[in-house]
Amino acid sequence: LATSYGIIEQHGGVIRVSSEPGWGSVFRVYLPRTIPAEDTHPEEFESIAPSGTETVFVVEDEDAVRTLIHRMLVERGYNVVSAADGEEGLRLASAHDGPIDLFVTDVVMPRMGGREFVHILVSRYPTSRFLFISGYSEFQIIEIEAMGSKFGFLQKPFTADDFLRKIRRMLDDDD
Repeated sequence: LATSYGIIEQHGGVIRVSSEPGWGSVFRVYLPRTIPAEDTHPEEFESIAPSGTETVFVVEDEDAVRTLIHRMLVERGYNVVSAADGEEGLRLASAHDGPIDLFVTDVVMPRMGGREFVHILVSRYPTSRFLFISGYSEFQIIEIEAMGSKFGFLQKPFTADDFLRKIRRMLDDDD
């Protein structure tokens, strides 16, 4: 619900909820009407979106989000490994042959969350970067920024363009 609310708000919409005990709840989503710009061409966006060839490791418990992120990165040329939680991520990272340039992990996941996952891996992968993503409150940004320049944070929901640009910035950062 928090992610849906964020997406609706981000697009200038509102959500109304009515609930009746024993009957359930009704959610009404109102979004502003838009008219597509005639001069917008999808192929122009494709050439602008950042790309790369590095290895990105994605740990996200929501199947739809993990699949979307995986597909976006593969379409932009990245090598991608995906896991559904921190425990699976540790197994796959241990089995992975070669360097992992960037770990992208959700903060809150069942079994093992992103913080614990990163805490275990940071010494094993001293040259890797770590990007936390979360739909929860922004207080985590201050915490993560204090960890150093190898670490980043991106608040959910985010656009594909914002995500791809953040990935590229983190991979290009020389610190």
